[in-house]
Amino acid sequence: MGTPLELSRCRATVVFARGDAPSRAIAVSFRMIGAKQRLAMIVRFPPLAKRGDPLVFRLGAQQMIFPVANCPGGGCVAMMLVDQQLEGRMVAGDRGLLVFPAGVDGRRLVLVVPFRGLGDALTNLRVAQS
Repeated sequence: MGTPLELSRCRATVVFARGDAPSRAIAVSFRMIGAKQRLAMIVRFPPLAKRGDPLVFRLGAQQMIFPVANCPGGGCVAMMLVDQQLEGRMVAGDRGLLVFPAGVDGRRLVLVVPFRGLGDALTNLRVAQS
C-alpha cells in the first residue's frame, strides 16, 4: 500500500447540482497535493461508475483519460494531476468537457466545466497555501 496522499487545506470547487436532485451533485475541485504541491483536478460524483472505469477530460482536441479511483459511501472520486502546460491551456480556454462512463442504459453523461475565473482562483489558492 502506498503513502497516503497529502492534500492541501485549500481548494477551488465548482458544484453542479440539479434543483430536483441535489444528492446527484457533481463537484470539480482543484487542490495542491503532495510535498511538491502539484495541482490536481478532483471530480466527485454520484455512483455512475465503478473503480477503474475511465473518466474522460476533453480540452479542445486533447483528450485525457483518468480512472475512477474509488466509490466510497455512495459516490465516486477520480483525480488527475494537472501539469503546467495543461493548466495554462485550461486558464486560457473557455471550458472543458468531462465525459463519464456509460450508465446501465449505455448513455454517457457529458458535463461542460467552465474555466472563466479559474486563473484567479488558482492564484488565490496558491497564495492561501503559502
